[in-house]
Amino acid sequence: MTQDETSVIACKGCGRPLPQHQVRIMNRPGNNPWFREGYCSYYCFQEHAESPVTPMSKTSVGTHETIHLKAPPPVTPIWNDWGSATKTRYEQVGGSRELNNYTLNPSFGRKGLNVTMAIGCVLSVGIIGFAIEGFAFEGIGEKSLGKRYFWILSTCGFIAIVCATNNLRVLSIALVLLYYVIYVCGWTYANIILSGHQANARQRIASLDQLSKDQITIDDVLEKGVIQARVLRDHKAASATFAQTVQMPGGDAQLLNLAGVILFSRKQFTEAKHFFDVAISSTKDQAILKQIQANQAAVEKSLAKQKVQSMRGC
Repeated sequence: MTQDETSVIACKGCGRPLPQHQVRIMNRPGNNPWFREGYCSYYCFQEHAESPVTPMSKTSVGTHETIHLKAPPPVTPIWNDWGSATKTRYEQVGGSRELNNYTLNPSFGRKGLNVTMAIGCVLSVGIIGFAIEGFAFEGIGEKSLGKRYFWILSTCGFIAIVCATNNLRVLSIALVLLYYVIYVCGWTYANIILSGHQANARQRIASLDQLSKDQITIDDVLEKGVIQARVLRDHKAASATFAQTVQMPGGDAQLLNLAGVILFSRKQFTEAKHFFDVAISSTKDQAILKQIQANQAAVEKSLAKQKVQSMRGC
């Protein structure tokens, strides 16, 4: 699509207009399938890929063809971490469901994951490590996989105990060994998954960095900062990235709120307050507003406490 074309490209699934920057770079080989194929989100791609429905009519204006979109059906949000507002482009932070799940609900980095797994391995002596391994998988955004390991290990441990109480010593020992083999395999696989998240995060950041000044938006910059903080654990780089948005207009309320949450966790209360203040003026959704207001109250309390401590220090 050349710059002088005035046609609007619609999502193949729901019929919503695609962002212009997506239209410009949608055919790049490195992009995710839903982005490349012309869908507004991964959810929409899954929902409509096999039977796309894009209601529209076309008219010609001069030498250009204009697409008139009919009212699209409502889009159901696929995650509800910050509120119940309908999502469009940022249904998938990071461009994929896996990276989105880990980015929005991160519990563990590399160190935290391995320490947790090691504790679970030690506690497996009491046959309770299965719960910790399940928790660890949930902490890297793989809740369903964590449930599978939970049930596999708990079943194996339970049968081992039953065998031991019935003097089936050889079978009991074999099951305990199998338990540890499965546990270590899960531990290894969790690290592989985490490495994949980090590789995808770097790839996503690289694709955002390729956008020109005319293409990039405040939401692109916010997404980059969120990924740097939540996935790569590079909080210094994330803070610098968030600082780039201060003079940029607009912004998705949920991304602005998350930027504030990240900065708040690093005790950067003044910067966090800025993002909460901008976020609350960027949405009318009551669920999101309620969350932002709670965050504003928390940061105001922390700033007041910080001021009192500063005065005492003087």
